[in-house]
Amino acid sequence: MEIAGLVIGVVLTLAIFTYLVGDNSFYRLALYLFIGVLVGYSLGIALHDVVYKMALAKIFANPLSNEARAVLFPLVLGIMLLFKGFPRYAYVGRFPLAYLLGVGTAVAVGGALVGTLVPQIGATGQALRTLGPLDGLLVVAGTILALLTFTFRTGQARQEPPGMRERIAKTLRATGQLFLLFAFGAAFAGALTASLSALIGRIRYLVEAADKLWLFISPYLGW
Repeated sequence: MEIAGLVIGVVLTLAIFTYLVGDNSFYRLALYLFIGVLVGYSLGIALHDVVYKMALAKIFANPLSNEARAVLFPLVLGIMLLFKGFPRYAYVGRFPLAYLLGVGTAVAVGGALVGTLVPQIGATGQALRTLGPLDGLLVVAGTILALLTFTFRTGQARQEPPGMRERIAKTLRATGQLFLLFAFGAAFAGALTASLSALIGRIRYLVEAADKLWLFISPYLGW
């Protein structure tokens, strides 16, 4: 079974690598297999661990318990959401979808404020004490200028030449864009490094798999 797994892994890896020469049937076959296995595994986990263990098992054990009542509402919403697959009754799935969008938006906004904006403000203020005067001022200036980049003007553009205030604001926005450029460049470099690490890992897997397959085949060849 270990050798069979190695062979399948090598074949699928090479099939994915064939995309380097263009879209082809081998690449699509490997991609379809990956998506099919992922969807099947996710569906099995959802049915067994979520629908059965977290909902149906509690309802069947004691329908009048508090735990059963707590999972009844999400279970009904999930059943209503399945009606989106039937065009005639798709309107039934709008109610749980609206509920999910509303809750998701509220959680996202709250998480952005509490988990991102407020800690960023606190970290910017602490930078003056922990990083030293020069580095701290650089962090504070970079944060303020990056926020000033996202400014929008409403109404019609004025025809007269920009005044001193507009030129200063334009300079500050340009400086903020420079900070954003460095930030995005660092993020892209990190993503590229992670991709190269994954590529190196797959190449190492191919080398190790070829070595194990050779050790398995060589006794049958008399070598």
